[in-house]
Formats: sequence, structure tokens, C-alpha cells
Amino acid sequence: MSQTRRRSELEALKRRFLVLAEVDQLDFWRWVGEQLRVERRAFDDELVRRHETLDCIRRAAAHLRLARSPKVAEYEAAQKALELPWSWQRIHRLWGSFAVAADVAFGAKAPASQQERGFMSRHGGVSPSEREEYFTAVRRWLDTNPPVRSAAAYDAYARAYNYRLAGDRLPLPRRLTIVNALALSWRDVVAVAAGETTHPAAVRTRLEKRDWSRGRDDLVGSGTIALLIGAGRERAIRLGENADFPRPALVLGHRRGWLRDEVESYLRGERRPLLPANRLREQYLTAAEVTAATGLHPKTLVRDRHALRPAGMVAGISYWLRDEVDAYVAANRTDVSRRRAERAKPGTVASGRRQSRFVTKMSLARELGVSFAVAAGLTTDRGFPTPVAHFGRAPVWLRADVEAHLDSRPLPARRPNELQDELVDSASLADYLGYSLKSFRRFAARSPTFPPPAARAHARNVWLRADVEAWLDEDARRRDMRERRLARRSDAR
Repeated sequence: MSQTRRRSELEALKRRFLVLAEVDQLDFWRWVGEQLRVERRAFDDELVRRHETLDCIRRAAAHLRLARSPKVAEYEAAQKALELPWSWQRIHRLWGSFAVAADVAFGAKAPASQQERGFMSRHGGVSPSEREEYFTAVRRWLDTNPPVRSAAAYDAYARAYNYRLAGDRLPLPRRLTIVNALALSWRDVVAVAAGETTHPAAVRTRLEKRDWSRGRDDLVGSGTIALLIGAGRERAIRLGENADFPRPALVLGHRRGWLRDEVESYLRGERRPLLPANRLREQYLTAAEVTAATGLHPKTLVRDRHALRPAGMVAGISYWLRDEVDAYVAANRTDVSRRRAERAKPGTVASGRRQSRFVTKMSLARELGVSFAVAAGLTTDRGFPTPVAHFGRAPVWLRADVEAHLDSRPLPARRPNELQDELVDSASLADYLGYSLKSFRRFAARSPTFPPPAARAHARNVWLRADVEAWLDEDARRRDMRERRLARRSDAR
């Protein structure tokens, strides 16, 4: 068993132990000692004494035929009659209160110790008093009549308030702390603090909007689990890592989705057999996979729900049923083929005027009709060509090298990034032409004569330096305008 799983199972056992009544905790502790064959003297003396006092109180109640915890006078009478070894005064000194000990003997929960409160603060939910402290902090800010109710305005107020803090006053929590602890949006937090709605109503509304499904599998993410347990997102994430927690039924990238009925059963204390993780992945597709199969743009999939409706959303990601996508492709085969042919191939402009010499991971995924993850895995294969350039974390390959690798043909020997000087990205090109980055992007999008990008790497367009130089040499006026822009920039500095 891995160290991580052992640790999560131990945390789950500790959490269940703390839920038990005190008398059951002591019985469990005695049973553990018997299983480990630990002698009585090895037990903590106070735990042994507490167990003896609870036994005396139960014997006294049985003698008096009481179905409740006995009072001091009643226990004193029974103690003398039965000659019990523990007087009520000694019980009071041991427990701090005879009434608490009597209630614990009948299954009540003793007041939490400092260690228990620390453990539950890490693994339990947000208490009502703690939740009210967050709303009180927001109300203090709202009492100043801020012009806007934005999160940035609250953070600025909290920063200034904490800077002037003096005495025993508590600092105000930041917006991110409040949102993560309550698992609500900032708008919902402000509405509850202003009295425009209640916390239970905000939770119900958030549950309806966060995750939804129109299919057979009702999936929920960690944000929904946080609302169900009344805790923050971080605690929900830690809960999902416990060894006895249900396995996520669907994993999309770094987002995990659990079946709602399995989560609710776990929170009710029911334990079901653990099923394999990501077992529903073959039944659903992401937006990128649907785009590769249908040729529809990801924005079209999200905005135009009539074209191909998602099967649901979990953790902020829409997903589609594979069967419905396959049926859509079969029913619209002509349109799908046309759209896929019109979509920009690796390194080409959208109109398909020419095909680039260069290939990136994204362009490779589009041309092969696979997901980005599959294309990225292909580039890690042994023998895959050496990148001829890098822009940020995005490598760029020569198309001829990639095609040779896919056809199992020998590859020419290349140095890493040997063609880096032949390519220039949008930021460097904007500086070279004397534009700001924003102005250059606007110019490149509107100019009909400017060379098309050779590739798109790391969310930025990449041009051939030779194409840009040829474009400047076509008209002397363009080079003169570049010189004037650079001169103005130099004078401004």
C-alpha cells in the first residue's frame, strides 16, 4: 500500500473516531489495546479512570431504574447503596463537571478538546459561527457604502483596515479566503451579507447552477461537494483524496467528476464497493474532441446549443455523449467533411492559401484528428523529430520531419532550435516594426497584404522572418514608415 493511501485511510479512521460518542471512543480504545495485547498498565491512567467513572454512572442509573443520566443527589444515593468506588466529587474533578460525565455515559458527545478542534478545523466543515464571521466582515465593508461591490474593492478595504489594526481586534479575511471557505461566488456572498437572500437559499441556487446533467449520469465536482458538506473547496478536495471516498467516475484533464448518488451515500455514512476511477471516460467527449470529430468550433459548441447539445457540465467543463456525437457525424457527414476540410491545418492561414513548413502540437492534433493530449503524447515518443524552435514552452517542428517520422522514414540530423532565427513571434515582430503589441495585432488582422503566420505556438502567432523582410522590401514606403515609428519611439524614451 502506498504511503499516500495509508495516510488518507488513517485520516478517514480518525475522522470517524471523532464522530463517536465518548463512551464508544473509550470502548474502542480498550478494544485496540486488547488487539495489540497491551497490558492495562500501559494505557493512559486518565483514560482508564474515565472508563471506570462511566461504568459507575451506568450502574447507578440501572440501580435507580433511570432511562436518563442521574443527578448528583441520585448518584450519591446509589453510590452509597452499591458502594461504588467513585464519588460524584471525584468524578466532577476528573471530568470538570459531573453533569458532562453523566451525559457522556448515556451517549452524549463531550466538549471537543483542543486537539479535536484542530483536527476538525483541517478536515471538517465550516461551523455556523465561523461562517457568520465571514459575513460579518463583508457587512462591515458594506456599512461604508462602497460605490461598487466588486471583490477588488473589498480587498482594498480589508487591506487598509488590517494595516490600521490595533489592539485585540481581529483582521478581516480576504475575498479569496471567504469564497474558498463558503464555496460561493462573491456575488452570492455579498447578497447574503446585505440581507438580499439567505445562506441556505444561496447554497440551493449555487447547487442548481454549478453542475448539471441531462443524461443518465449525474456528475458533481469538488465545488458541489464543498456545498454538500458545508466546507470550502480545499477541504472538499482533501475529502476526495481519502482512500474510502468514491473514485471519480469521469476525469477531464485536471477536473474530476463523481456520481452524485455515490457522494451522497458516502456523506450519509454508507459504504459501497469502490469502482474503478474514470470508468465513464469512453462514453463522453470534451469540446476539443467534439471539435476534431465534427469540425465545429469550440465557441460554436458552447454558444449554439442547438447544433449539438452537451450532455452536462462538471467542474466548469462541458462534456458530450460519444453516441450523440457519432450520430450527429453520421447524419451530417457532408457538412462535417466540408468543415473539417475548411478548418485551418497546422501552420496555415484560415483560408488555406498555403501550407506551412512548420508544425506545433495543436496543429498536429488538428491534422491527425486527435485530442491535444494524444498529440502531446505522440511528440514524446522515442525517435520523434527534434524541435527546430521554441516559443515559451511550445516547441515547433518541421513538417517534413514529422511526416517522415509518421511514415517511418529516416530523419535528418538536426541541432535543437537550429531554425530559431528564421521564426519570430508576435511580440518580437511588433517591437521590430515599431508597434505596440495591441496595435500590431490589430494591424496584422486587418492588413490584406501582411504575410500570414507560419504557425501558432504557445497562444501566439509565429511568422517567417524572410516573409516579413520580403513584405517590407516590396514597397519602400513600408520600410520608411517603420523607420519613422521607431524614431518616434526612441524620442518618447
